[in-house]
Order: sequence, then structure tokens, then C-alpha cells
Amino acid sequence: MMHFSVVRNSHSLTRTWCSVIRDGRVCTIPAEQLVVGDLLFIRSGVHLLADVRLLYCNRLKCDTCCLITGETESIELTADVADSDDTALEARNIAFRGSFCIYGDGLGVVIRVAGDTLIDGLLSQTAEEDKRRVSLKDELMRPMRLIVLLAVMTGTLMFVWAAYMVNFENMLGILVNGFLVIIVASVPQGLPTALLCHLTIAVRRFARKNLLLKDIDAVQPLGATSVIVSDMVGTLTADSHKVARLWCDKQYFTGRPEVQQQELSVEKFESPLLELLAVMTVCNRANTVRKMSSLPQSDNFHVVCMPFTAVSQSDSRDAEIGDSCSRRTMASEWSPSTTSLRMRNVCGGDATESALLQYASDAIDANEMRARFDVVFEIPFDPVRRRRLIIARIPGKAPSIGLAMFTLMVKGHPHYLLDLCATLADHSGPQQLNEQRRLDLQNVCLQLGDDGHGVIGFASKTFAAEEGTRFSAEAGNYPQLEYRFLGMAAVAAESHEETIEAVQQCRNAGIKVFAVTSEDVATAEAIARRVGLISSEKSRVQHKEQQHAFVMDDDAMNCAIVDSASLSSLSTQKWDDLLRKHNVIFARATFEHKLLIVEECRQRGEVVTVVGANCGDVPALRRSDIGFAITTSECELAEQAADIIVADGKIGSILAGIEESRLMYDYMKKATAFTLSHLWPEIFALVINLVLGFPRGLTFPQILSIDLGSDLVPAITLAWEKSEGDLMRRPARKREVQMVNWKVLLYSYVLAGSIIAGGCFAAYISVFRYYGISTDDLAFSFTNSPHNASISGFVFSASDQQRITAEASSAWYITLAMSQVFHVWMCTTRRTSIFHRDMKNSAGLLASLVNLLLICFLVFTPGVQSVMGMSAPPFHVWFFSVVIAALLLMFNEARKCLIRLWPSNKFVRLLEW
Repeated sequence: MMHFSVVRNSHSLTRTWCSVIRDGRVCTIPAEQLVVGDLLFIRSGVHLLADVRLLYCNRLKCDTCCLITGETESIELTADVADSDDTALEARNIAFRGSFCIYGDGLGVVIRVAGDTLIDGLLSQTAEEDKRRVSLKDELMRPMRLIVLLAVMTGTLMFVWAAYMVNFENMLGILVNGFLVIIVASVPQGLPTALLCHLTIAVRRFARKNLLLKDIDAVQPLGATSVIVSDMVGTLTADSHKVARLWCDKQYFTGRPEVQQQELSVEKFESPLLELLAVMTVCNRANTVRKMSSLPQSDNFHVVCMPFTAVSQSDSRDAEIGDSCSRRTMASEWSPSTTSLRMRNVCGGDATESALLQYASDAIDANEMRARFDVVFEIPFDPVRRRRLIIARIPGKAPSIGLAMFTLMVKGHPHYLLDLCATLADHSGPQQLNEQRRLDLQNVCLQLGDDGHGVIGFASKTFAAEEGTRFSAEAGNYPQLEYRFLGMAAVAAESHEETIEAVQQCRNAGIKVFAVTSEDVATAEAIARRVGLISSEKSRVQHKEQQHAFVMDDDAMNCAIVDSASLSSLSTQKWDDLLRKHNVIFARATFEHKLLIVEECRQRGEVVTVVGANCGDVPALRRSDIGFAITTSECELAEQAADIIVADGKIGSILAGIEESRLMYDYMKKATAFTLSHLWPEIFALVINLVLGFPRGLTFPQILSIDLGSDLVPAITLAWEKSEGDLMRRPARKREVQMVNWKVLLYSYVLAGSIIAGGCFAAYISVFRYYGISTDDLAFSFTNSPHNASISGFVFSASDQQRITAEASSAWYITLAMSQVFHVWMCTTRRTSIFHRDMKNSAGLLASLVNLLLICFLVFTPGVQSVMGMSAPPFHVWFFSVVIAALLLMFNEARKCLIRLWPSNKFVRLLEW
């Protein structure tokens, strides 16, 4: 089984080297040889493989934030002593293993090496429970142990019986022929090689579908996936976003802002729109790149500052706040023929933040806006607080000596943000947020999210503080209430084109899809309808009335929407009812809820596949049976915890991996059933020789040529067969179902093996009958004199007897090898009739031709005949394999027909392997 370790460790062929100072000398060593105390040089582009305490820095920046929080912003590190209150994660003088040096250089001392680093510690904390996974090696070793045990027992019995028959003479010959050859014939010598080739082909197929296998053992449970737990955004919807609608100053706006000026200015907007664009731009970690873009022109106006359209109040989807809403149109109609070119900001980074910055950058100069504020404090977004907060100093504004003016900007989910706000921004001045206005704002949020858009709220607060104040989340020395609510933006995530089809394929394949999202119930439902998770037309009024219960439970569609806040209070029976649904959408969910869902599914025997992109997904990835990490997540913790890395994160890619895993499982099962079917004919050829005293049916070289030659290549070519049409319409197999179970052994040994063995014996006997030798004359003939009399009394010479025996042995070999040439085509399907196959596997056809040539070469080539113990037999023996092929064909077609017609019948289920 060393083949499995070769495949598993193939990624270790490349090594990372480090420059260190050790024993007073500068040397270059492999990264795995780093020890505590080494002085490590850090340069731009270096991937750190140890935790390092910095001693010298030259404008050194590392993406440490990616590892810990999943943020994409790099951090400037320093060699200064950290504050006594700072933890290791907060200290700026430590570079952690797994981070990349983005800019600058430095020198530091190694304080922790691989296996003991901070990242390793975080991973070990989430590894309280193993994945309960059976490796492929163990999967194959279970039946192999039984086969080897039976081989040893059979060999021992044959050895004792043969020794008794010859009065314990020639014990060495009996040991070789009666013990060792039996064991060789009983063990499938070529099966490990065939399965290794199947695994190699499977890995390449995964790679072609943008799937990187970190653990080859993950392939087996992946095909048995019964539940997919994934985020809605990025998996069911595209990871590219855009701002679809905006609510500000009691107005709805639709479209993307565009301007005709070459120079964008922030002076063209009035409050509160200006403040909202400021929060969009400054409280944002996305970046901009200037690119040429087309811009609409019109002769109907001279300057358009914000050419996007306010939606009419007559729109039934819009809520009304206050007594008036403007119906003004801020852009004229334009046609594609009237365009000009200008430099346009194209944003990169987090998808949501990029969409917000893109929206603002198309209206104002983002760099000019950001230059107005000096950010001094930031609290990144996290799924618990559901908001991002920054504090920026306003240069040049000081109410008095020793004080400075600061602006607090915050964005997040409106449901949580409104609790922190006291006023609503309006062009006429701030308005107090009474209960009616809060209710109206919540309705606006629901309506913005009804189309499946994520809703983000914006708020700000200007305050004065002492010059040089160091704000801290722990100290809480910044305003935390009485913010001014500025407005909301609806961010649309486009659906993948193939998402609806992939969701339907999951339903056909018996795979449940549990979607997790941090959005509220209305938004989650809208997205679910758009991607095909829900097709029911039930009323949505329940979303407004029930915020902490099952907001939709449709038994007819076998789906449900759940507010995740109620999960912790669900009883076991309610969990059972919920997880029996085919599609479940968990709204307002956190990473803890995702982990809880995975644990509840596994407790009920489900095989769970989790798709994660953030560091918060690490616990769920490790607790799942299969973990998928998305490469665009830029979170090394997630990639380390996952079993498979996927390039795009689409559910179609996940489903393609499941299909490839099922296909590989089918291929390996077919190859195993085909390979094992030649064992009983080989064993039977030795049994009749040792037990009944017949001349040998097969020699040791013939057995090896079948195991490692004629059967090996066809078994490998099964990997190029097309999948059966119902592969992704079968229900997911149970966790406890083994690849090589007793049904496979029943088919290979008892059913197909007996048919082939019977045909081989008939061909073997026909050769002796061809020369007039009866079966009675053959029994126990090896104990008689060298001369055996025929029925007519004619006595054959010793050389004639050897020649006839060689011909009979050739007949057995030809029948067995040719039967397997036909049999491999019947093993290309497990349920589908082979008459419905196109038989266009060129590799299989080539393997059959090569096998035929190999048989002819071994049987008819002088010199090779003596080594193999064969001689050219009578021509009629070639027809026995045709008869066996016809019998196997009728048996397999009848078996497959019964499986298709009565799959639940107990007797039929015995025939399905």
C-alpha cells in the first residue's frame, strides 16, 4: 500500500528555502530545518514558515491580517517593544507563520517553528473531533485481509492434502505448488496497481475542474455526500457585487452614479448624501485602479453630479418615510451612441466593499475624499457585531486647544445599526428616530432585500476628543450610541448561470442543500427563490411577524427558511423535522450556527460537505466529513483546515467534484469486481490438480501473466468509460457502505467466477477428449506410472503426455484470458444495459486488441511456450470463451434489468454490487 503514500505526499516534492544567521554564519537552509533562535532574513515576497520576533524593520508590511481575520489589508510591522496590555495577536512586532511579506525587509529571531506556531495552535483548538473517515487504504485492506486469510487457509489445506497423496514425498515441490502458488493465485496481484492508476486519473480530472485534492482519502466520502452546507454568497451567487439601489434623504435611487466631468469633486453633493458617500469611501478597505471607461453624454444638461434616477413613490415596493419624497430625475435619457471616454475607478478587494467603493468612486474622487480624513482607529467587520467601524481625525478642525475633531463612521446590517442610532439624517436637519420612523426604516430594509439584495446601513457621528487619544475597543473610549443614520444601500450579488441547474441536480442526486447567510429572512428568501432553492409562492408576510421562528415551512416543496436566532432553542424533534427537509435556508446565521448545523447533521448520520471561505469557517470545515476552501478567500486557516481547495467556489464546481468522486467510486468498484472474477478459475485449476490428481490446469507463469498482464490493462481502461446516465440520479450512498463488500465478492467468486471456471474446465477436458483420454483416466493420474492408457488401450509416451498437458493448460489459459476480454465490457455498467452504451472507449478497444496479441504471443511463440508451460491447442478451444461470454452477457443483462425494474426487492438487492 505504499502507492497511497506516494499519491498523498506528492505535493512535498517542492521545498521552501530560508536565509538565516546560524553559528555566526549566513546560510540557506530548508524551511523545515528552522529552529528556535535562528535569525531569519525577511524580504518582500517571502512566505514565513515560523513565528518571528522582529529585531529590525525597514518599512516591512505583511498580510498577517489575512491569517487571523480574513481581511485583505496588509499591516506595517515594527521592531519596537509592544505594550504590556497587547496580546500576541495585537502585537506589531511579531510576524506569524503563513503570512507573506508584501513590502520592505527585516530581520527577526525565530520564536516558534512549525507544529508549535500560533496558527497551529488555532487549528488544534478546532480539531477536537476527528472526521471519522476511513482511508482508501483501510477500505481496500478490509477485504484483502479476508482474501489473504482464506488464501493461507486454502494453501495450508492443499499442502496437507497433496503431501498425504504422495506419502509426504517431494515436500519442496508440494510446498511450492500446493502452498505458495495457491496463495499467489488467491491474491489479486494487479489490483493495487489498477486502483492506483484510477486514483491518479481521478486527481487529474479533479484538477481539470479547478479542484485541488489535499487529501486523497477525501475522494471516497465526497461521493457519499448527502448534505452540502455552504454560504449563499460566493457559492450560490457570484462573488462579484454591485450597488443596485440606494436609500438616502427619504428617497429611493436606482442605477449607478455616473458623471460627465473629467475631474470628480466632492463639492457637488449636499448633505446627507455627501456624508453617506464619505462613509462608503473611507470606511472601506477596497482599493481603486484607474482604467479607461465610456461615459454617456447628453445635450439636455451641462453638468450632472449624480445622474441616477429617483424611483417614483407609486412603486408598491417602496415604503414611505416622512410626509414627502422627491420625484426628481437627476439624469436624462441617453443612448449608447452618445458616449465619451474618461478614466474610471475600478475597485478590487472584498466583493461587497469593492461594490460600495465602485459606486462612490463613479460619483466622486475617492482619493480626494479619503485624503480629507486621517484614520486613527478601526474595528474590522466581524459576524457577531455585524458592522465595521473607523474613527478618522478631521485635519484643521479643533474646537479648542488640546482638542481635536473626529468623525466616527460605521456601516453594517441596518437591523443592528438602528439600535445604535438616535437621529435620522435629512437635508432639513437631523430628525429624532421615534418608534414610527424605526418601523418605517425596518420596512425599507425589508423591501430593499426583497429582490435578494444584501442591505448595508451607514451611520456617522462627529465628536471632539483630546489630541493624541488612543482609541481602544477594550477601553471603549469612543462614542458607542446616538449615531446619525445616513441611509442604506442594496448590494446585488449576481447568480451564477448554472446555479439553478446545479441545485436541481443536487435534488435529483439526493443531496440536501443547506444555505447559510448573515442576511435577514426577507433577503435570504429572495436569494433562495432566485437560485432555485425555493419555488413555492407562499406569502412573505410571515417574515415581518416572526423573526425568531420557522418563518416558512413548506412540506410540499420540502424546504424551509429558519431564523438562526432560534436554533439554540430547538428541540431534538424539531431538529429532526428540519434536517429532513431537502433545502433549508438559515438566515441571520453566524459561524457558530454553521458549526452547530454541521454537528446536528453528522449526529443523524449525514455525510456533510462544507464550503468555507473565511477564518470563521475553520471549525465547521474541520468538523465536516469534507471541507472545501475557496482560493479567493485569502484565509490560510481555511485552506489548511479544508480537504479540497476549489478555485471559484461555485456550487457547480462542488457538484462536479461529487460527480467525479461517484464516478471514481464506480470505476474502482467495477475494476475490483472484474479483477477478482479471475481468481476462482485460477484457484480451481490448482484444486483439481492437488485434490483430484488431474494434470495441472495453470502454471505459475500463466497465473502471473493474467494477474499482471492480460487483466491489468483492461481494468485500468475502465477509468476512461463514460459515466452511466443515472449516476447523478442515484441517492447518496450510506456512510457505512464499503466499496468492496460481500456483494462484490459474491458476484466475482460465486456468480461470474463460477461461470468462467466452468468454461475453463470444459475447454481443459475437451483437449484430453480430443486425444481420446477420458475424465476417469485423468483422476489421480499424477500418482500412476508415466504412461496412461486411453479408452482404446493405446499408451501415450511421456513426451506426448507432456504435450497434451501443455495444450490442455493452454486451453484453460486461453479461455480464462479471452473470457475476461469479453467480461470487461460487461463490467462497464452496473445498472445500465451495455446495449445502450456507445462502445467508443478507444482505450478499452486498444486494450482488448493488445490482450489478444499477448495471448497469441504467449501461446504460439516457440521458446516462450516452454517458459509458460503451454503448447498450441486444438482450434476448437477458442470457441469456449465465446460461449462463456454469451452466458455472462445473458446473466448480467438479466441482473441489470431486475435492478432497474425492482430495485427494492430483497432478492434483487443481493445481485446489485
